[in-house]
Amino acid sequence: MMMKRKKSMLMAVLMMTAASLMSCTDAPQKPTSYVVEGILPDSTHHGKQVYMERYYDRKSMGVTHIEGDRFVFTGVADTADYCRIDIERGLYCNLILENGHIHIKMEYTVRSEIPPFPTGTAGNEEIARLSEFEEAFSSAHRKRMDSLRQVFPNRTDFEKEAQPFADTYLQTFRQKGNELFSRHHADAIGLWLLHSRYYQHMKLEEKIAALESMPAEVQKSQWIESLLPPLKQLQKTQPGMPYIDIKGKDVNGQPIALSDFIGKGNYVFIDMWSS
Repeated sequence: MMMKRKKSMLMAVLMMTAASLMSCTDAPQKPTSYVVEGILPDSTHHGKQVYMERYYDRKSMGVTHIEGDRFVFTGVADTADYCRIDIERGLYCNLILENGHIHIKMEYTVRSEIPPFPTGTAGNEEIARLSEFEEAFSSAHRKRMDSLRQVFPNRTDFEKEAQPFADTYLQTFRQKGNELFSRHHADAIGLWLLHSRYYQHMKLEEKIAALESMPAEVQKSQWIESLLPPLKQLQKTQPGMPYIDIKGKDVNGQPIALSDFIGKGNYVFIDMWSS
């Protein structure tokens, strides 16, 4: 009886171990490298070099050659990056470079069109989804505005009728933008957001907060440094902000400043002119 009990316990342990090993084997393995595979509209670029670079600092992420109508980049991404692949003017693609198999069906685009969406990895599927919503919502808004212009040809009447819809349009993107930046400020999708309407339609202080929430290495880049200072300068001139003191010399060559007049209990009128 004791031997049977021991055998049954041993069998149970073996079965649990086998089940554990099977579950480990069946679990999807996280990719440890990337393959970026692009297909061009034709083979006219056969033999041409293709460059991939990171957006925020223009760092080269690789160079390859076109074989027929295809190109392939391979490598390892320690962290995901927002990048761009250029073939020629109008033939390019933006992508999240991350480990996995990324597919790109390249198409010719003009400035007003959206470049092709890469597929195959979570980051790229996400920006495709967000881009499609962005474009669909904006397209519906444009059609509504066009319809209202037909019905209300008078500009004053049109603006009165259109304002509630315009407010809803902007509010939708502002709320969505703030929500997305709070989730993606430290990853590559956050960098993509800076090129989107989600960022474009945010309020001034929200844009500044979004840029300042980026990782330190991104904030130090020339790209962010070109965006942030103008916004902060513009913030200083918003209604309700303290005035910026202006200093110079009067007609007699004596020092003069705006602060000599402001805060003395009178209105100050400033006439800016040029010869």
